[in-house]
Amino acid sequence: MKKDYHIRNFILLIFGLIAINFIGVQSEVQWDWTEDNRYTLSSTTEAVLEKIDDRILIDVYLTGDFPAVFKRLEQSTRSIFNRYERMNLNLLISYENPSVGSVEEVNLRREELAKEGLSSVRLNIPGESLERRIYPYAALKYGTKKVYINLLESERSGTPNDQVINESIALLEYKITSGLLRLFQDRKKNVLFTEGHGELQPYETADLEQSLRFYFNTGRVNLDSIVSIPQNIDVVVVAQPKSSFSDREKFIIDQYIMNGGKMMFLLDPMRVDEDSLRTTGRFVATDYDLGLNDILYKYGVRLQSNLILSLENTRIPLEVGQVGGQKQFDLFPWYYYIASIPNDNHMISRGLERVRLTYGSVIDTVATSTAVTKTPLLFSGPYSRYQFNPVDIDLNIVRFEPDVSAFNHVNLPMAMLLEGQFESLYKNRVSSSMEEGLASLGQSFQAMSKPTKIMVVSDGDIAKNEIDPRTKDIRSLGYDRYEQFTFGNKPFLLNAVEYLTGLDVVLPLRAKDLKLRLLDQQKVEAESSLWQAMNFSLPIVFFLMMSFGLNFYRKRKYQ
Repeated sequence: MKKDYHIRNFILLIFGLIAINFIGVQSEVQWDWTEDNRYTLSSTTEAVLEKIDDRILIDVYLTGDFPAVFKRLEQSTRSIFNRYERMNLNLLISYENPSVGSVEEVNLRREELAKEGLSSVRLNIPGESLERRIYPYAALKYGTKKVYINLLESERSGTPNDQVINESIALLEYKITSGLLRLFQDRKKNVLFTEGHGELQPYETADLEQSLRFYFNTGRVNLDSIVSIPQNIDVVVVAQPKSSFSDREKFIIDQYIMNGGKMMFLLDPMRVDEDSLRTTGRFVATDYDLGLNDILYKYGVRLQSNLILSLENTRIPLEVGQVGGQKQFDLFPWYYYIASIPNDNHMISRGLERVRLTYGSVIDTVATSTAVTKTPLLFSGPYSRYQFNPVDIDLNIVRFEPDVSAFNHVNLPMAMLLEGQFESLYKNRVSSSMEEGLASLGQSFQAMSKPTKIMVVSDGDIAKNEIDPRTKDIRSLGYDRYEQFTFGNKPFLLNAVEYLTGLDVVLPLRAKDLKLRLLDQQKVEAESSLWQAMNFSLPIVFFLMMSFGLNFYRKRKYQ
């Protein structure tokens, strides 16, 4: 009788454990004891979800038979979407693999996604002869509105590594919450790049614009061909111009700002021809005459005619000899290629990787007649110096140890954010005939701006992506092929655009950092059988020990 009693209790215990495990899996109950709070949604996300009182459809295309490194991103995506869904039942989430179905169905679906600007990512699977195409996106739909989210941070082809996947996982909450906020905007915001002054070409800003297009409309405008910048343009970007702006063009920019427009000036104060430098070994850099000094000075900054050198730098390849008729190269620190330090006290730059700047200059602040807050966003580092115009650049400086005592300047500002009300450069300079001309166009002169924002960076290359010379593919913005590292140029500029357009509430989510804890692959391969056996046997041993211990205790107590 007593034996039957123990057997019955044992069976009930087994079924109880199975039931508890099943309920736990189905409900996905979690206690977040992680150091980086990776399983806890932020208060910002919770506030956004609380305001959603209508149905939102979410189609996730990131699903399928993936390699192990990519499976982590898929599982993390499902997990975080489930947390969103549990917090607000108005979110209806479905999973769809665009590569499943007949050939006609797959091709049709891929064409539809391509029309929406969603290109596939190629995965090279070891042991498979064919490349696998996946779509790491999610579509958020509310009524007739639709917002796409790119769940994979790196857009380079090939199977992403652990670091890329980890970065993608860290940004999932930011991207989803940001996408939900955009669903309820009255319109998709517009970003314009100026042209006509030798600015960066579309293929040179392709990676930045491709990332912007998930949330913004982008386009190009020649200031010489318009009479004013429309007020539905949210941000105007002047990216590395090389010729002077006329008074008419500056007046258009000035009045756009006076009416509350936001500007990003990404400027090279000094002209450096790297082709000539590498050919001859020397180059004398002189200043660009962009004609923008007076307007920037009026708004509160001055770009110095100098070049910054820093011991916080990246390297360039230089020929060191020949072996067997083949040129041999080595990497040397190039003090003009600066791994700038982001300001951790501002949400645009907080938590970012170093931002790579080339041939940048010092940005000074000047007094203004109105209250303007001036915040430096990027610094040159603790050991810096600068050379005044004209600058004699000599490649041979890399062959000598630097004199650290000469780098006696600390954290020279290279990017500046201006916020407040600005006074027009043309105040008290507009004639009655100009006012009549403006009136005929339905406009009026504004001498004082509405509260607005301007960002100035002393390097236009901050927005320039490289092109692979062999495949002609566009490389990720900020990617340094010599250092084999991607700097924070793109997230810095994306943060800046979001801040300028008023979506700064989600920027702290972008700074969320998940620590990557990688396994030692050699140990994994050598000891995999041992650990698998332990994972299988230890729970059974532990359970049997608990059962025998309980029986022994009961016998001793009731004997």
